Amino acid sequence: TQSMQNSTISGGGAPLFIGTDQECGNVYRLLSGTDMPSSMALAATGDPQNAYTTGTIISKELQAAGINLNYAPDLDVNVNPANPVIGIRSYSDDPASVAQYAKQFALGMQESNVIATGKHFPGHGDTAVDSHTGLPQVNKTKAELEKTDLVPFKQASEDGIEMIMSAHIQYPNIETGTYTSIKDGREVYLPSTLSHVMITDILRNELGFKGVVTTDSLQMDAIKDNFSTKDSAKLAINAGIDCLLMPVDLTDASVTASLDSYIQDIETMVNDGEISIDTINDAVTKILTLKYAHGIMDTQYG
Repeated sequence: TQSMQNSTISGGGAPLFIGTDQECGNVYRLLSGTDMPSSMALAATGDPQNAYTTGTIISKELQAAGINLNYAPDLDVNVNPANPVIGIRSYSDDPASVAQYAKQFALGMQESNVIATGKHFPGHGDTAVDSHTGLPQVNKTKAELEKTDLVPFKQASEDGIEMIMSAHIQYPNIETGTYTSIKDGREVYLPSTLSHVMITDILRNELGFKGVVTTDSLQMDAIKDNFSTKDSAKLAINAGIDCLLMPVDLTDASVTASLDSYIQDIETMVNDGEISIDTINDAVTKILTLKYAHGIMDTQYG
C-alpha cells in the first residue's frame, strides 16, 4: 500500500483511497487480522458497544496495513430467508436494530480515522439473487422501502456516515427506465447503481446524504453481463455516483491499459456533453473533501 501511494504521489496524483471489505464474520480480507464476529453475532449480544469496539479494533489493523477506507458496515435489513448473499452480514431483520449497531460500528471506525461505508443502498436484504452472479429484482414500492430497507440508510445519513455504496438491484416500481441487455437483448430495468431516481432523488435529496457515493464492483455479473462498460460509467456518473469501483478487470497486468481507455472514454463523454463537467467537479470535490477530513491529503510517504 505504501508503494502504491508513493507511485501515485511521485506521478503527480493525489494520495489514494485504499479500501477493502473488512466486515468481519464471513466477509473479511485481512487474513492475518483479528477474527471478529459477524454483524448478526454482534447484534445477538444485545450490546451495541460491542459493534463500536469491533469497529475500533479492525480500524487499527487496517491502518497498520495502510488501508484508509473500509467497505463496511452492512446496512441491509435481512428480511428474506432465501437471500443468498447477505445473511449473517446483516445485523438484523429489524431496521432499527440494523441502524443502531451499524452506527456504533461506523463510529468506532471513524474515531480511529478509517472511513466507513454503509452498504448496499437501498438494501440488499430482500433479494433472492446474488448480484455477483445475476441481476436481482425487488418489486417493493417506495412506501414499502421506506418502512424497512431505507430506515438504516436514512439514520446513517443523519448520523454523518461519510460514504455509501450502491447495490445492483432493479426496482421496477420505482425506477422504470430500461436498457437493452448486451447479454441477451432483453429489456432490463436500470439497477439502483445506474438510477438517477435512486441515487440523486432518493439518497441525496430525500434522505439528505451529503457524502461520497461509490458503486459496488462494476465487474459483478449484474452490471458486466448486461451493460457495456462505457454505458455503465455514463449512467452511474449521471445517476450521481462519485466513485466507480472496480470498473475494469485489473487482475492481469496485460489489461491495465484498459483502465487508461476507460478514463479516456469518460473524458470523451464529458467533452461530447454526455456527462456534465459540473457533475465530475462535484464528485471530485466530495472525494477531496473526504480525503482532507481524514488527513489523507496531508500524508507524507517515502
